[in-house]
Amino acid sequence: MSRFYYIGSPVPLPCGERGLKFTMKRYGEVAATPEHQQKKEESRRSGMVPISDIVDLSYMNDRLIQVFETEEDAAGIVIRELSQYRVSIRTHFRQPYVYELIPQGGGLEIPHNLPEEAAENFLSTRKCCRLLGQIFHENAVIGEYFEFYTCWAGEEEWPREKKRDRDVDLASFVWEEGLQPQEKQYIRMFCNGLS
Repeated sequence: MSRFYYIGSPVPLPCGERGLKFTMKRYGEVAATPEHQQKKEESRRSGMVPISDIVDLSYMNDRLIQVFETEEDAAGIVIRELSQYRVSIRTHFRQPYVYELIPQGGGLEIPHNLPEEAAENFLSTRKCCRLLGQIFHENAVIGEYFEFYTCWAGEEEWPREKKRDRDVDLASFVWEEGLQPQEKQYIRMFCNGLS
């Protein structure tokens, strides 16, 4: 199952991707680098077969591709209009504008005891949280609030867990610590004055 995130806003929000940091390079250049060859060898040693061993990808040599230097560079968020399959989620919101929120390459929950090998995931998740905070701060209306809700796919119409409801003051919330949403939790984020 997939977990979905939704946000409600008193004003229209800009849809699209945010936060990706990449350069455009030709696939042939990237595939010829020693780093790429080394990763293919590591894959083979771990029992995986690189797709280029199965399929001839030479037709892509002149195509431009996005190249990310780190996992954190590949992390970002997407805000998009609700699809026809997700409109039932509106029952949980009071604000007129409701969107699907998709964290890419990260999440919105930052575990407090991350193992050292998960450092890249920590940075990616923290970046997703900061980006969401920036959107709220950029679109804040004093005296209004944003809404946040999360649930599993297919559970959009299920009742929320009202005992988990919480209010957040955007002026003092520390986004780098993560939103830490729980299943079927409604979070109201007030804009009483931002610094």
